[in-house]
Amino acid sequence: MTTPLVSIRNVSKSFGTFQALRDISFDIQAGEFFSMLGPSGCGKTTLLRMLGGFDMPTSGEIFIDGKACAQLPPNRRPTNMVFQNYAIFPHLTVAENIAYGLRTMNLSRDEKAQIVKDQLAMIQLSALGHRKPHELSGGQRQRVALARALARRPKLLLLDEPLSALDKQLREDMQLELRELQRNVGISFVFVTHDQEEALALSDRIAILSEGEVMQIDTPSRIYERPVSREVAAFIGSINFFPGKLMSFDRENAVVDAGRAGRILVRYDPKEGARSAGDPVVVAVRPEKIGFADCSTAVANRLSGALIARSYLGDRNHVFVRVDGIDKPVALVMQNAHRNQAETVFGSASVSICWPPENGILLSA
Repeated sequence: MTTPLVSIRNVSKSFGTFQALRDISFDIQAGEFFSMLGPSGCGKTTLLRMLGGFDMPTSGEIFIDGKACAQLPPNRRPTNMVFQNYAIFPHLTVAENIAYGLRTMNLSRDEKAQIVKDQLAMIQLSALGHRKPHELSGGQRQRVALARALARRPKLLLLDEPLSALDKQLREDMQLELRELQRNVGISFVFVTHDQEEALALSDRIAILSEGEVMQIDTPSRIYERPVSREVAAFIGSINFFPGKLMSFDRENAVVDAGRAGRILVRYDPKEGARSAGDPVVVAVRPEKIGFADCSTAVANRLSGALIARSYLGDRNHVFVRVDGIDKPVALVMQNAHRNQAETVFGSASVSICWPPENGILLSA
C-alpha cells in the first residue's frame, strides 16, 4: 500500500469555548483531487488553513510527505494556497504575479523566466503576460492565481472555494479546466467548497463535514449512491425519505412498514450495518430513481398519490406528488424526452409512483 501524501491524525481545533473540529483523522493520496464539502461553519476551511499552516491544531498531528508539520509556518511546508478572492496583486502584471512566489527560490533569472513562460502557456494566457489584473476577466484572474500557486511546484495545492465568485457558466467552464490542469500537473489538490455539484464533478474523493466532524469519506458515486447516514443523504442532492419500521430482512432485501404509505421493499446489505426487526429506519430514494407506474407495470414498490405541482426546467420536469402518510411531497424527475408520458401524467389528478428495491437506500432513522 502506498504511503499517503497527507495524514491527519486526531486533529481537534478550538477557538475559546467553541470547538471547530473534533478528532479528525484521514489520509490524502499523492496526485489525488480531494474535496471537503459541508455547510457554512462545518470546519472545512479551518481544516484547510491548518493544512496550509495558517492555523495550528489545538491537538493532534498533521503529516505532509512524511514530515510532522502541525506547528510549522506556511513557508516551511510543501504547500501553496489559492484563496477565494484570488489575492493577486493589482499593481503587478500577469507575468509579475506569477513570478512573485519565485523570489525566495535559488533560481537564475533565465530559470524564473522559463517557469513564468511555462505557467502562462499552461493557463493559455501566453499573450496576456503584460496585462494588469483589472484588464482580465474573472476566469482569467482565477487562472493567474492558480499559475502563481503552481509556479513553486508545491506537493499539495490548497483551494478555498476559488470558483465561488464566478457566474454559473464560467464556473462550469473553470471546473473542467481545473480538473484537466490537476491531471496534467499531477499535484494533489485539496478543494474546499459548499457546492455539491462542484464537488461531485471534480473530485476523486469527498469528505463530508458537519459540525466539526467527518460524516463520510468516499468517491463521488458512493457518496451519492450509498450515503452512510440520513444527514449525508440529505446534504448531497435531492432525495426522498420514507420513514418506517423494519419488519423483516434477509441477505438481499428488507421489508419496511411505512405506515399509511404501505410496505416498501429495499435492497439490504448486512455489511452496511446490523439491523433488528422493529428498528426505526428510513428508506431514501433519489428523485430520478422513481417513475410513474401504469396498471400493467409489475413493480415491488408502488405508492398512490395526488399530483400537486411541477416545475419546467427545459430538459426535464421536477414533479411533486402528495402521498398519504408521507410528510413532504415526493419529488420525481422526468426527462422531457418522454413527452408523451409526461403529458399523460400531468393530465391526471391521481397517479401511482414506483421504483425497484435496488433504487432505495436503507438508513437508520
